[in-house]
Amino acid sequence: MKLGAYTAVLHDTPIAETLQVLRDLGLESAEINSGGFLPAPHLPIADIRQSSVARQEYLGLFDAAGITLTALNCNGNPLHPDPEVRDKHGQDVLDAIEIAALLGVRRVVTMSGLPGSDPGARLPSWTVLPWDSAYLDARDHQWNEVALPYWRR
Repeated sequence: MKLGAYTAVLHDTPIAETLQVLRDLGLESAEINSGGFLPAPHLPIADIRQSSVARQEYLGLFDAAGITLTALNCNGNPLHPDPEVRDKHGQDVLDAIEIAALLGVRRVVTMSGLPGSDPGARLPSWTVLPWDSAYLDARDHQWNEVALPYWRR
């Protein structure tokens, strides 16, 4: 087992210094934010996407620090009823999966998302009363019309 940290807590520290902080704390691995609710200051997404040299240099920072890149973290709501939030977070998840593959990272940590209760909803809605048929309709919408189509893609 390796102990590590989610580097978003050191968002204002450059990646090389962040990795050294982890090493100095006796940690062995890092989880890097790749989008969603938070920006990705420790992940040069465009460079990694465009260049194998950039990928090698990026992974070299981890090797030099003796830290394993164990996961990308894309925390957001890819099912949000607001199209602006949904589209950004949904694309961030897809990008995280692509970037992880390019880096040879086998894990992407993400949130499943929470849709609105119905097609016209403005805010996410959590169904807590499954015995009331109106909530069953909401659950069916959330599951069958929003969650399953997104996650199957």
